Amino acid sequence: MLKKDITYTDFNGEQQTETFYFNLTKAEALELEVSTKDKDGFSGLLKSIVASENPYEMLAIFKKIILLSYGVRSDDGKLFIKNEKLRDEFTQHAAFSELYMGFLTNADEATKFINGILPDVSDIPQPAGVPQDHLSKELPSSKSNELTDQMEFDEWRAKKQSSGE
Repeated sequence: MLKKDITYTDFNGEQQTETFYFNLTKAEALELEVSTKDKDGFSGLLKSIVASENPYEMLAIFKKIILLSYGVRSDDGKLFIKNEKLRDEFTQHAAFSELYMGFLTNADEATKFINGILPDVSDIPQPAGVPQDHLSKELPSSKSNELTDQMEFDEWRAKKQSSGE
């Protein structure tokens, strides 16, 4: 679970700081991974989008991830409530806009966010038909990972395709 303080200007013109919570369960992460049409799964799709540095693709995927992970903790900490009503309300909140638009200008912050909401999937049994590397915990850093260099990414993709992975 990621606890994130977001500072925003509300619709009365007042600056506010509020705490929001984001989380993906192991089941949600697995479902996201295997439901992606990309041959390399959701993690492969994310890596290619980060490497492409295409702001439109990044924003679309970040919006999806933010809304899939947004929720409200129950007072006793036993539940993390997510539903369409909460997601709809959050998209209308100035904090959502601040978070969402911030990802466009700071890819490292977006990567930290995504890594912060992803559960440790190392103990999830590998589903039939899903390549072993599809269930990865970490995303590439937009500056430090070799996949962010387009030439290295193209070489990596070609090698992966030629090996039949």
